[in-house]
Amino acid sequence: MRALQARLAGHRVSYGHWTFLRILWQRDGLTQRELSEEAGVMEPSTYAAIKAMEELGYVSRSQLPENRKNVYVRLTPKGRALEKKLVPLA
Repeated sequence: MRALQARLAGHRVSYGHWTFLRILWQRDGLTQRELSEEAGVMEPSTYAAIKAMEELGYVSRSQLPENRKNVYVRLTPKGRALEKKLVPLA
């Protein structure tokens, strides 16, 4: 796990972000709540990680006009491109 953390750090990805990225690579467009459940972490932790990943340009957050309650998390092209770089590191 420590070795993976070091390899991920070379790409500006923390181990916590790795967990969310792996989930999104499989099922893009989840709500923050669904992402929390999939990752097995509390929603405030997910919010902080997603906000940081959004600032790095890996994900975007949006709401649907007809349902402003749910916040959907989607990979950006930059976040999607990380899959080819990071998966082989694992």
